[in-house]
Amino acid sequence: KLLFGLNKNVIVFCHHTEYIRFLKKHFEEKFPDRKVMMIEGSANLKKRQKIINEMLVNNNCILVASYGCCSTGITFKNVDYGIFAQSFKSEIIVKQSIGRLMLKTNEKDEFYLYDLVDCFPSKKLYMQGLAKIKTYKNEGFKYTIRDI
Repeated sequence: KLLFGLNKNVIVFCHHTEYIRFLKKHFEEKFPDRKVMMIEGSANLKKRQKIINEMLVNNNCILVASYGCCSTGITFKNVDYGIFAQSFKSEIIVKQSIGRLMLKTNEKDEFYLYDLVDCFPSKKLYMQGLAKIKTYKNEGFKYTIRDI
């Protein structure tokens, strides 16, 4: 539902290959008018560059990507929205992933990140979410918390 309101390029970050593939298929069904792509560990440099180029010339793409493949070493210049669809604990990976979204262009001087945090009975993911709030505070990022 969140993606329905995001009409520019979006990167959805995930961990697991199965989930990346599931989301890609799901988004293709829900958004037939948008270009849906994915980058996972098996994507070679040529394929990754093709996706980057596609996102430079189009502004209605959804990229589902692994944190590991896209948190470092790849530059996305035309992305307005990011979604952390699977929680991640590492402060370094979180900062690197945010860095993929922060690149300014003539058309963009801000970005929006949606960090989805599940609250299961074990509270592990919820506690990771609280730790990320500290990171966001320390970095001076503006944020709001919403229950959905």
